[in-house]
Amino acid sequence: DALAVVQEVPASGREAFEQNYLKGRSILDLQKLQLVKAPAQDRYMAVRDVAPLETNEMVLGLNMISEASRAEAIDRSLKTGETVLTKPLIAVQDAKQPIQSWLMVRRVAPREGRPAQVVSALFHPDKLARKVNGGESRAQICGVYDVSDGHRLLWSETLGKHSPESHRIPLRIGGRTLELEILSEQRFD
Repeated sequence: DALAVVQEVPASGREAFEQNYLKGRSILDLQKLQLVKAPAQDRYMAVRDVAPLETNEMVLGLNMISEASRAEAIDRSLKTGETVLTKPLIAVQDAKQPIQSWLMVRRVAPREGRPAQVVSALFHPDKLARKVNGGESRAQICGVYDVSDGHRLLWSETLGKHSPESHRIPLRIGGRTLELEILSEQRFD
């Protein structure tokens, strides 16, 4: 799991960003779960800070708009100010042993003279489901609701239809309270 600050970098500010935040390393694009030096572009949305650094350092400088689902979530959050959850994806950190993750992004309040920023939180739903179910591995997250925004549905495996066999747990990520709807996996069989 990771929490990151993602900053808009115009082409004219790329070199300064790479020197100031990446210690001279390049901004990177994501191509087929491989990190490659980003080609010249009009703008980047690059990871500036990430925590915990020990397990997520490889994503520093990642141009988050180089991959479609991440780009869609970031652009929507920047335009609307909403908290946006991606479809399940494979995180760069998990490329060697693929595990599905979700990325939640939220626009940071704009300030005059400052580049656009979003905060992103990466989490692994299967790990959360197992923790919630006392280590039971046959469980699945079937819905995510934003409690901080009137229980707005962010994502649903069941198209927002609540199941009486499910239960919900609260989760705080990036200052937001979410509720995860958990359903035993055999209910999907």
